Amino acid sequence: MWLTATKQPETFRRAGELGMNVLTMLAGISLEQLAQKTALYREGRRSAGHDPDTGTVTLMLHTFVHEDIATVHRAVRGPFLDYIKTSLMSHLQGGAVDVGRQLSAQEIDQMAEYSFERYFSTAALFGTVAETRAFALAAKEAGVDEIACLLDYGPSVADIRANLPFLAELKHSFETVEA
Repeated sequence: MWLTATKQPETFRRAGELGMNVLTMLAGISLEQLAQKTALYREGRRSAGHDPDTGTVTLMLHTFVHEDIATVHRAVRGPFLDYIKTSLMSHLQGGAVDVGRQLSAQEIDQMAEYSFERYFSTAALFGTVAETRAFALAAKEAGVDEIACLLDYGPSVADIRANLPFLAELKHSFETVEA
């Protein structure tokens, strides 16, 4: 059984108490904040009599790994910007975000650009094997047991196939390093 937990620390603790695994993401939080939440998860497991070293924390990350950073940018930029804009428009139209007025196309583009840069550098596995390895190992140090690599943002099938050998290399280095 998995419980999705993101921002509320108590949700992490409760998942541990219930003996559940955790599915999480870096939506508005840093790896440092996630480390605090995974510690609460382990404490919750311990306090309820569950082995704190068992239970799995899975971190969902948008992913694209390649040996050439320019290839990563080309493969990710267009589809991920479109993905962000679609998500942003959905939140605006659904009333989840109230800005008090209609945003212009230019303002939406600027927000999407800002989000893209943030994700690319701090909240996704976008980059070379060496760059993404460093991020993945930092996630492991934060208490993450596994990474769910998301390709839901729309890269082409050819780009996904080109990404797979590098992703396999990254997976191997993540699994063989002790936390």
